Amino acid sequence: MSTIKSIVTIIFFYLFINLVLWIPQKLYHWKDLNRIEEIEIILSEIEVPAEECKNKLFKLKEVVDNKSLEIDKLKRFIDSFSGEESDLIYNLNIKKYNQLLEEYNILAVEFNAEREECLPTFEKYDNLVLEGNDLIDKTGMFMLIPMPRGSTKRVTNTR
Repeated sequence: MSTIKSIVTIIFFYLFINLVLWIPQKLYHWKDLNRIEEIEIILSEIEVPAEECKNKLFKLKEVVDNKSLEIDKLKRFIDSFSGEESDLIYNLNIKKYNQLLEEYNILAVEFNAEREECLPTFEKYDNLVLEGNDLIDKTGMFMLIPMPRGSTKRVTNTR
């Protein structure tokens, strides 16, 4: 019976020491822990618009890249023309090439405008992730017995 009593006493002693160490650390880092929770809430609100921006940019980039490939293909075709082919076919291809270049330039301007519009959202998200991770590193708490740390999990950048 004394062995069980000794084990229970040791467990109680470790839990008590943990509590004694944990409370001052929690109080000392109170503002930082609250800021981490605020950052998590803000990030969850920003995540949807940032993801929408990212998807829009990927779609626009794909369209721009496809247009660029189409232009390159037509340019190679035009460059391969010899004097034997008809001037009419050559001129039609040049006209189509110029039209594709105009479309490409319009898409490139649209892509750049969308990127500039999304940039503040991405920067805000990234800055909050960095700030949150710095605060998490700063508030690392010493525990004799590992315990769940609640909201102080590492914030991940999903972009």
